[in-house]
Amino acid sequence: MSNKKRDSKKLESKIRSLFRSSGTAVLNYKQIASKLDVRDTKGRNDIIRILNQLHSKKILKAKQRGQYQFNKEAIPTKRARLTIIPSGKGVVSVDDFNEELVISKKALNKALDGDLVEISINRKEKGIEAEVVSIVERSTKEYVGVLESRSEPNRAGCRLRSSPPAPAARRDAVLPMSAIRTAPPPHRGRRRRRENRTGAHG
Repeated sequence: MSNKKRDSKKLESKIRSLFRSSGTAVLNYKQIASKLDVRDTKGRNDIIRILNQLHSKKILKAKQRGQYQFNKEAIPTKRARLTIIPSGKGVVSVDDFNEELVISKKALNKALDGDLVEISINRKEKGIEAEVVSIVERSTKEYVGVLESRSEPNRAGCRLRSSPPAPAARRDAVLPMSAIRTAPPPHRGRRRRRENRTGAHG
C-alpha cells in the first residue's frame, strides 16, 4: 500500500471514530478539520472527499448540504459489558462469537471498566475489529480521585480510581477549575499545624 493510500485510510478511520464518539452531533468539514487539527488546504479537501465517500456508503447521513451525522443503522451494533484488562485494552463477550473480542485503547471512546456499551463489529483481513460506539450505562456513578496540579492554565489534573479499587480501570481525566472550587487546597491543614508549632516555640 502506498503512503498516499495509507494516509487516506488513517484519516478515514479518524473521521469514522469522530462521528461515532459524537453520537447524534451534526458536523461539517470545517468542524472536523478543527477537531482533527487539519489546517492545510489539501487536508481539508481530503476530508471533503472522504465525507462524500462515507455518505455514498450510507455510513453518514446528510442533514443539510455539507453537514453530516453518523448513521447508526448502517453498522450493526451489539450491547455488552466492558472489562478493562491491565494493558488498558477492553474485552467484551458477545453472542455469536466463541471468543472474547478485544477493543483497543483508541476504540474505547471514554468507556470505563464495567460499563454497558454498544459496540460495532467489523470483519477485516487482519481479523475482527470492535469499537465502542456509545455508552449505554455507567457501572459506577461516583469515582474517587486524587487532584494533581497541571501546567495548563485554569485546569487541574485528576486521576480517577474506581470504587472499590480496580487497577485495570484507572484513568486520568482533566477537570476545569470551576468544577473543583469547593475542594480544599492540598496539605493546607499540615501547613497550619506547622505555623502553630512555630508560634508556640517563639
